[in-house]
Amino acid sequence: MRTVVVVARPQDLDAHRLPLEILTTVGPAARLGDVELRTTTTASGSAFGREVRPLGLATGGVRRTVQRAASAVRGDRSRVLAAFADPAEFPPGERPASRPERTHYLALVADAEWPEDVAPANRAPLEVEGVATAGQRLRELASSRAGGRWKTLRGWIRRSPARLDEVLDGDEWPLLLDALGRDGVSFDLGDWRADAAWLATHERRDAALGLCEVARRTGAVGVGSIEHRVVEELVRVARAGAADTGTEALAHELSAAADTALDDGDAAHAVRLFALLLHLLFQRDLHVVSESSPLVERPDAWTAPLRTSAVRRRIIAADLRARPDAADATGGAQGLVFLAGSYPRFGVPVVRALTAAGLDPHVVDPGDEDAALRGISVDEGLLRVLAGVDPVPDSWPWLDAVRGAAAVFVEWADRAAPFAVAAASTDARVVLRVHSVDLLSAWLHLVDVDRVDELVVVSDAMVDVVVGVLGADVRPKVRVVPNVVAADQMARPKLPGAERTLAMVGWAQTVKDPLWAVEVLALLRAEDPAWRLLLVGADFPRTRVESDARYALAVRRRLLRPDVRDAVELTGWTSDVAGVLARAGYVLSTSRRESASLAVVEGMASGAVPVVRDWPVYARVDAARRALDARWVVSTPAEAAARVLAASQRLEEESRAAREWVASQAYAEDPADRYARLVRGEAE
Repeated sequence: MRTVVVVARPQDLDAHRLPLEILTTVGPAARLGDVELRTTTTASGSAFGREVRPLGLATGGVRRTVQRAASAVRGDRSRVLAAFADPAEFPPGERPASRPERTHYLALVADAEWPEDVAPANRAPLEVEGVATAGQRLRELASSRAGGRWKTLRGWIRRSPARLDEVLDGDEWPLLLDALGRDGVSFDLGDWRADAAWLATHERRDAALGLCEVARRTGAVGVGSIEHRVVEELVRVARAGAADTGTEALAHELSAAADTALDDGDAAHAVRLFALLLHLLFQRDLHVVSESSPLVERPDAWTAPLRTSAVRRRIIAADLRARPDAADATGGAQGLVFLAGSYPRFGVPVVRALTAAGLDPHVVDPGDEDAALRGISVDEGLLRVLAGVDPVPDSWPWLDAVRGAAAVFVEWADRAAPFAVAAASTDARVVLRVHSVDLLSAWLHLVDVDRVDELVVVSDAMVDVVVGVLGADVRPKVRVVPNVVAADQMARPKLPGAERTLAMVGWAQTVKDPLWAVEVLALLRAEDPAWRLLLVGADFPRTRVESDARYALAVRRRLLRPDVRDAVELTGWTSDVAGVLARAGYVLSTSRRESASLAVVEGMASGAVPVVRDWPVYARVDAARRALDARWVVSTPAEAAARVLAASQRLEEESRAAREWVASQAYAEDPADRYARLVRGEAE
């Protein structure tokens, strides 16, 4: 058996991957990989990493070309299954109501052998004269397999967002949703709420709304239900990049609905609604990549729906100190266990410091044992475990290490943090260190801070933020311990050219805002074209988050403009940051949000002059000026350029001042010694 897909051009296949996969499950082919790809013309090429071979047909209008293609590839038992056409190619009066942007056609020709579960109506040949819009034909052919297709897509949503992205390209996704929502189609919608929330918060907004509509059509949710309204609000907030009083009112309503479900004995439904509440309150667009955050601007009002939540209280009360089977897998206290966290590189200097202090930490990485534990985004499955709806997985030996520890150091308030705190023994000391992005995430609010002995932040301003989001009761537990900086490793002689070179370390994220740094460079080059910029670290990762992709494209386009072209060097990832910093006389921090900016402190330790943006998200708590010297902080690229030009007149003096600040002012007391005392419980 074979299936042949015929298109006018190889690139036409890319626009149709989703309907092709659906249509080939209706016919004999089970996967796109079983399909032969051909073009009607002499053009050859590739699609999906596979060869597309030409048929070399003379064109003569859609119908004639499709008929010729069918004759060229069909056997005795094959037929045309579908043809998608551009309406401009039809004679007047015969044009289908196709979308005008569809400027190509696709004919799928397949073997006539059919699986038994395919409806007889779908086995009949489809005449070329009856060709209609792609959506209509897809609905006719895909319905019998839509449920299975949706199950596959839901699996990708859960396990592999990158794989899901491949099938969400183009405008085919709403067609599948429409097929799923037709009367008579039987399929298990599953937990559409979590899927819709995932889609909305990952900028698949039309798909999220489409899924809501499918849920409504199939009776999974009523018109105007709170779940539907929450997803609509997620989409609205994502598009606007801001919340309003309506968002807060809906959050209160959702919190109350979750508590009602809990009172009614439906803990699973309560957790589903609570997960939506967390999606609503902790949207990435509101906190992670924006220039302001309601968690910083109005923390009391924004977190009020959480503080009153009975579901949250149940989650925080989780007690995981004993194994479910009551087995003693710990063998007694095992000293210090260090959770590496979702971003392990930040904890490496702390582990070294604790090791140097003789504490011999046992490092565990929960994310290595279960990828679901890595990250800070909302995960309903983990919430179900914390709420006691589902059991703790047997595949978490790291939790046994925590249960048997005399002390637990939790690096990052990420997905694993609530589990670690809930599993630590009553006698164990628990130290939790938070940074910046996790201060603005949901998981910090699911940690029982009463079980935490020391809550560590890296700068004074972060004390205000953590007290704002968690409440004044946590203040006695909060300690400020600066980042551990290997200043001596950074101190190398500056190389020739450093006096006209800026550096930005760890640049390729939207939140780091490298466009700001490029504008500073452009202003400096207007004065002297000798100025250069080093962007140190890996380039932007491939992403399907629309806002991040747009920002990365904007950066690349800006770098090609004449005023900065050939003056910016992308170093790529390097293990020798000190070597790169030796080439720079100035280090920039242009971020929208930082807790203390380790990169700037390391640059200063190298002798680079700091130029620091007044980090907008934390401007309300004056984070930049409190973490560093106020004279280094600027508000605009113009002020930054002026700061650089002024420092260039006394570069040696400014460089020495930066080194001295690192050595004496910020780090007069060894952070390594402070961490050791916190773990041991010695007086501050």
